[in-house]
Amino acid sequence: MIRPAVILNMGRLGRAINEPRFESILSDLPDVSAKAIQVHFDLSKCLVFSPGLSVRFLSVLNQLDLERPGQVSVEFSERSSLFSNLDSSGFFGLLSPAIVTRPEKPALSQSLFRHRLSRNVSEICALIPGASGSHRKAVVDALCEPLNKRGTLDLKSPAFTVLTELCENVFIHSGTHIPGYASLKAHFDARRPRLEVAVSDSGQGIPETIRGAIGGRFARKADWEIVVEAFRQGLSRMGRDSGRGCGLVRCAQLAAEYKSELIVRTPRALIRLRPWAFGDKHGAHVFRNVCEIRGTHVCFQFRLTPKDVRSTLSLIATD
Repeated sequence: MIRPAVILNMGRLGRAINEPRFESILSDLPDVSAKAIQVHFDLSKCLVFSPGLSVRFLSVLNQLDLERPGQVSVEFSERSSLFSNLDSSGFFGLLSPAIVTRPEKPALSQSLFRHRLSRNVSEICALIPGASGSHRKAVVDALCEPLNKRGTLDLKSPAFTVLTELCENVFIHSGTHIPGYASLKAHFDARRPRLEVAVSDSGQGIPETIRGAIGGRFARKADWEIVVEAFRQGLSRMGRDSGRGCGLVRCAQLAAEYKSELIVRTPRALIRLRPWAFGDKHGAHVFRNVCEIRGTHVCFQFRLTPKDVRSTLSLIATD
């Protein structure tokens, strides 16, 4: 008996997948109750994922595999640059073994050695909820290490701060046994050089955690309202006076300092935050018509100056 299948053609909106296109494709996912329906992602015409989407796509695929084991598949074109880039980042090593890919995912991830030869520093690490403090620090240090070797030392502090705060939310507040994922990537293209931090988890998510712990007026607030308030003034499931939750405010301060944007995907909303513009009506751009997925998924970008790029590329050339 052939089971019904839903084919999500991720190349129908263009070869480069950005945030709106990615959300448009996810909106075609079958309801979670339709467990007998297979899900097939067709990436055969895709060449590029926009920043931050690799870790979110990884989370979504593994979530789907938990809901419908053995019924999720992904197709790439032969000699696909996207397949190669994902392989180099460690994507396939973290993908559920039950998910079928075409071409078949490699037995040995290219991330074990190829990322050290690339001008674009990129690696995905798993975040295990409830991990020890030493392990949590080791994960963040491992993500920052390639960047430090390439000389962008002046960016280590804010990158380390953002990675630590966002990863801690997964390690401590995820409320699930499902791993989260984090990535640190440097883009040295001449048009828009930047450093990207992306953290994705499949737990309860920041809004739901705060609703359940704080209650009161937050119990009635939408996802995006809670996220904006959390980044503005700090919110924690431990309470306002606990001293926890202020790391999100620090992330917003760094975003304001670097004129950067934060993209936050909650279970029921996609929020694009411009913290330096808080108080202005354009401080947060909210997409509410999105498919419901678990967790909180954050992408944070720092702009690199021409000096950062020149010093880094000169070090790479002498490696």
